[in-house]
Amino acid sequence: MITRPPIAALGVAAALAVLTLVPAIMLTPNSYPDGSRDRASRFWWARLTPRPYAIFALRTSPYWVVAAYPPYCPAPENDFGAWLTLVASRQADSIFRHLFAQGSPVTRLYALAGLFQIRSRAFAPALSAARYDTSKVRLVVWPDAPHDTLVQLASLASVHQIRSWLAVFGPGSQGRCAA
Repeated sequence: MITRPPIAALGVAAALAVLTLVPAIMLTPNSYPDGSRDRASRFWWARLTPRPYAIFALRTSPYWVVAAYPPYCPAPENDFGAWLTLVASRQADSIFRHLFAQGSPVTRLYALAGLFQIRSRAFAPALSAARYDTSKVRLVVWPDAPHDTLVQLASLASVHQIRSWLAVFGPGSQGRCAA
């Protein structure tokens, strides 16, 4: 004879499913401010597997932002949040070395900033290589220029440029974001 589970157990299971799904759906954003549609997948991917997502985000980043102040607080799914996730990682040195060696020009800039931030021995050789790199980088100057411009990676590869970027976007520069 087959026994059936009590109806109350099914009700409890259904209630738990609803209590889990509804908040998850309510917390998931619908779109990025730039109109891209993969916001929901990036939102959860960045939170469930932060380091693999951060590597993906920096590899696919379309531009390098230079700003006088942070344009927004870094969420894990944006490039700055992804970069901060990797800086805090125990494998940061090897990850940034790999990204510098095999990344796009923008990815190499993020890797260069990461190597500088963690005080890696690989920073000096990477900086030397970047100074001769004529690859083009999409540069966005926030908020002064509403459009981007193409510049050579070599023009952004300097300790001064990286320190300026870290002063705005580096760890500890997001003081007004913590609330």
